[in-house]
Amino acid sequence: MNTTTYIDLGIIQRGQGRKGNVVVRLNHDMPHFDRLNTLLIQINHTLVPYCVEQFSRQHRRMILKLQGVDDPKAVHYLQGCSVLVPQEMLPQLSPQETYLDRLLGYHVADVREGSLGTVQAIYTPFQQNLLAIDYQGQELLVPYHEAIVTHVDHEQQSIVVQLPNGFIKAMY
Repeated sequence: MNTTTYIDLGIIQRGQGRKGNVVVRLNHDMPHFDRLNTLLIQINHTLVPYCVEQFSRQHRRMILKLQGVDDPKAVHYLQGCSVLVPQEMLPQLSPQETYLDRLLGYHVADVREGSLGTVQAIYTPFQQNLLAIDYQGQELLVPYHEAIVTHVDHEQQSIVVQLPNGFIKAMY
């Protein structure tokens, strides 16, 4: 039985240049990614390992040169595929940091409103991470930002937030 947990780093968006470089939109701000030399790409529900020959970072995107991906045709085959790494290959983060994938299923409570629900999905559009919470049968999007998230307890799988006054009413 395979019990390895994988972290979804992001999606291959497109190629860059003519030498097979790929642009990955990151789901996480990964300051330590430079320490990894292999990663997995999910192709048709199969995890395929690739060696990383080169990379560069620009905040929430990364440009990779993968071994064996040498032209735009090969890149096109990988567009839209998820890039993953085994969790044990990633460095431990500080208590203030977390890999967002770990938050799926966590219970969320607001300091004033009380229980809100559980994290069903995580959206990472542009520069803002959003927790999609099942709130009374509807999706409530809460920014995952230090001004709102006051505490994350991985042992209890819970998140405490302090939403601005009127936030929930404004959403519904």
